[in-house]
Formats: sequence, C-alpha cells, structure tokens
Amino acid sequence: MPPGLRSRILALLLVPCFTSLVACAFDANASPRATILDAAGVALVTWNDNLCIAHVHLDGHGPYRFLLDTGASATFVTPACAQVARLELTAGKLHIDAAGASRTRPVEQAVVSELRLGGSRFQNVPVVVVEMEDARGLDGVLGFPVFADVLLTLDGPGRRLVLEHGRLPRPNGADVLALEKGRLEHECPRVRGHVGGQPAVFLIDSGFDGFAWMESSFPRRYGLAFEPDPDGEGTVSTEGGRRDVVHGRLRERITIGSLTVVDVPVIAGRGATWLLGGAFLKDYVTTFDQASRAVRFRRTSN
Repeated sequence: MPPGLRSRILALLLVPCFTSLVACAFDANASPRATILDAAGVALVTWNDNLCIAHVHLDGHGPYRFLLDTGASATFVTPACAQVARLELTAGKLHIDAAGASRTRPVEQAVVSELRLGGSRFQNVPVVVVEMEDARGLDGVLGFPVFADVLLTLDGPGRRLVLEHGRLPRPNGADVLALEKGRLEHECPRVRGHVGGQPAVFLIDSGFDGFAWMESSFPRRYGLAFEPDPDGEGTVSTEGGRRDVVHGRLRERITIGSLTVVDVPVIAGRGATWLLGGAFLKDYVTTFDQASRAVRFRRTSN
C-alpha cells in the first residue's frame, strides 16, 4: 500500500483509532452489565485494509458497521447512528491523555439496552457519541471493555470472532502471556516482549491498520536498525493534533513469548511506544481473557 494511502487510513478514524495513541476514558463504566452468548458464539467479520469490521445491531436497529478496536477503552457511535438507533443521549466527559498532556472534552453519551453481535447479546452497553471524519462507512467502534466478561478470540485467518465463557490457561511465557495491569478497570491489552534484545511493552491494537508502530525516538535511543521507505514520510490527524510519521522497515527481531518476527514494516511517530496492529493480527488466532489478564497467540499456518 502506498505510504500516502496508509497515512490517510490512519487519519480516517480521527477519535477512535487514536484511542490507541492516547489514553481515553469517560465517566461511565465502559463494560456491559450482562453478556448472553448464543450456542455457537461465532460472528463472521470482514477485513478492510487490515481492520476488522463487524456487523452489530443496537436496540433492534441495524445492522451497523463497527470497527473492532482492542486499543479503544470505550465504545463509540456516530451521531447519525445514535439518531437512527434512537439512543437517549446525556452529557458526559471524555478524558484524554495525549503525549503526556491531559485534557477533558465534553461529549454526548448513551446506554445501549442491547447490542447484538452475531447471536450474542450485550446488555446496557455505555457508548460515546463522536464524529468520525471520512470513516469509510463506519457507524461506530466496539471497544475492548465490551468483551470484559468473555473470552474474545480474533481469528484472523478464519475471518471470524469467537466468544466463549471460560478462562485461558495460566500464563506460561510461551503462547499464553500475562497482560500488563494499568490504571483503568478494563485496560487495553498490553504485553511484554523484546525488540532487538531491548525490553518492550506492546499494545495489541486491532484498531491500528499497520503491522507495528514505534516511538520515533527509539531507533536512535536504543540503536535499532530502522530503514525508512522512499517517500515514506506522512502525517496523521488525531485527537492530539497532527503528527508526523515515517513508514519503513525495522530490521530487528521482535519476540513476544514464543512468537518471533523479523524485518517487519513499522510506522514511526510520536504519541505511543509500541503497537501491534491489524496487519499483524490477521495472521494469528488471538484470544483475550480480560478477567485473568491474559492473551494467547496461535498461528494456524506458516
């Protein structure tokens, strides 16, 4: 994909995509009050430019196109979607921490009585209403807290979501890994690993369309071999303002438990440390267990 197009894709989801690059939370508890799974617990999804798109119903209205974003700590809907679904809006606040600068933004929020994904139902789901400029027909974003009470499996090769009750095995440092604990009750998933032998903490972010993101200062700070693409410079528009980015390849080994990748495409910019995005996740079967704070990676083919 041409660098300019990749930059535009990053800019599309203005607020939701950048919940990965800034810490966001709002006044309500972002998880549903109850989750009712159907027998199969499977929902088919589509991959659009490495982003996972699910079809959901809100209070019987829909289907709507929602981005599944494990890097979002809240669920978002567009004003148009909120109007059609007849959501009852109230005033709220979105707390944003961008590159160390905190601020609070007034927003409208609502509670969806029932959000349906496939045959599974999530009851009393808090949502934040935001504009999403040029969002390619998206009606909203499913944030990570929606799946707080279930095992969420993102099956990239199978192009499906699997929702189950239960728990992952205890972390073993190989395929089942502990997630980092953060300030929020349902913190977005972060896992420890290494890059070029240096310790790193990765946000697992299905709302980021690239393979990986790194802080632009890291190559110089840690002596990492980063090779920019020709004409790889670009900008992204975010809640924290416009950011300069550089597309390139990281000529280093990334290890996370028993998982190893070498020589990968990376976007370098300010505002986040390390991210693993949709271009990485689409090749893996990734299971998230929020209750046990664990994640499992499986690869079904070479």
